[in-house]
Amino acid sequence: MNRLRHQLRLSRDRDALHGALVAGSACALTLGLVYLGYVVHVLRTARRAPSARGDAGCVLLFGKHAPAGRIDGDFKARIQRALAVARSHPETRLVLLGGGTGTGPTEADVAHRQLLSAGVGNATQIHL
Repeated sequence: MNRLRHQLRLSRDRDALHGALVAGSACALTLGLVYLGYVVHVLRTARRAPSARGDAGCVLLFGKHAPAGRIDGDFKARIQRALAVARSHPETRLVLLGGGTGTGPTEADVAHRQLLSAGVGNATQIHL
């Protein structure tokens, strides 16, 4: 199903409409302060979150929308971080996640090609 049809289907979904109404009401009644609180919470959590690999046996590399195989800065940063982990811990298994639209390569395929071109061959693709 393409993205536009999915969005149109959500516009008729009672649960999605209810969620949008509640979120809109919370934003309007608090003059947007509820979202400011969420932004502060997310920033604090992100600053405190460790980025070290620890003792994990595998690392998940989440995909990101990559139309026609083109990656943006965020996806490139994810791939670069996975490369750094793979180079510093060659025994770590990389699990690539991400589906596609059916017309081009999946997000996992895009990441896999990037990792292979950088010389990392221990990535397992999982298409969702």
